[in-house]
Amino acid sequence: MGPQIVDLSETLDPNKLAEKAINLNLKLMKWRLVPDLDLEKISNLRCLLLGAGTLGCSVARVLIGWGISNITFVDKSTVSHSNTVRQSLFIHEDAVKRKFKVDAAKDALLRIRPTMNVHGIKLQIPMPGHVVGQSMLNTTKEAVKELKDAIAGNDIVFLLLDSREARWLPTLLCAAMNKITINAALGFDSYMVQRHGVRNLTDIPVSNVTSQNPDGKNLGCYFCNDITQPGNVNLFLKNKIIINL
Repeated sequence: MGPQIVDLSETLDPNKLAEKAINLNLKLMKWRLVPDLDLEKISNLRCLLLGAGTLGCSVARVLIGWGISNITFVDKSTVSHSNTVRQSLFIHEDAVKRKFKVDAAKDALLRIRPTMNVHGIKLQIPMPGHVVGQSMLNTTKEAVKELKDAIAGNDIVFLLLDSREARWLPTLLCAAMNKITINAALGFDSYMVQRHGVRNLTDIPVSNVTSQNPDGKNLGCYFCNDITQPGNVNLFLKNKIIINL
C-alpha cells in the first residue's frame, strides 16, 4: 500500500483561514441585509486610487472591508512625520525611512490581507497651471501615458488628490473612457463625495427623470458646473487668498 496523503492546508494555512473568515462575514451581511449583493463581482473589481494620503488610506481600508482584492495606488510623495497620525496605513518607521507612500500603503495592506493584489505607481500627475519646461516635456508626456494606461486598466477610479487642478486630467481621461469615477475632497470644515456619471450610450430613453431624480448614467463631473479654470493652488496660498477646493 502506498502512503496516504492528506491536504490540511485549508484548515492550517493562516492565509486561507483568513480568506474564509473575510468571505463568511461578507456573506452574512448579504444574507441579512442585501440579498441581491453580488459579492463575487465586487471582489473582482479593479480599483485605482489616485492619491495615497488621508483619503487614499481610508478608502483603501473600506474597500478591503468589502472584499475588494485588486487595488492600485498612484502617488509620488514620501511619508512624512506629520502623515502618520492622520493617514492610517503609515507608521513612524515609514516616515523615518522616507518610504514612498505607494510602497508603504502596499506593504500595510498586504500585512492586513496577504492574499491581496496590490500595486503602487510612483507618478506625478500633470496639472494645469503648473509650468512644464522644455527639460520636463518628455517626462510629462510619459506621465500622461502612464496615467492613461492605469485608468484604462481599472474598473473604478477614485480621485483622492490634494488639489482641484490635480483632478483635471484624470477627470477628462475617465470621461473619455467612460469609467466609473468617485471624487472625494476634504476641506478644513467640509468635505465632498461625488460620483461622476458614465454616459448612456443607448438610444433607449430613461423614464421618470426629474431634477430630483436625475438619470444616474448622465451625471455631471466635478468641473461641469465650475466657471473657473483649474490653476496652481499654491500661487493662491502664497498670496494668502482663501479658495474652496
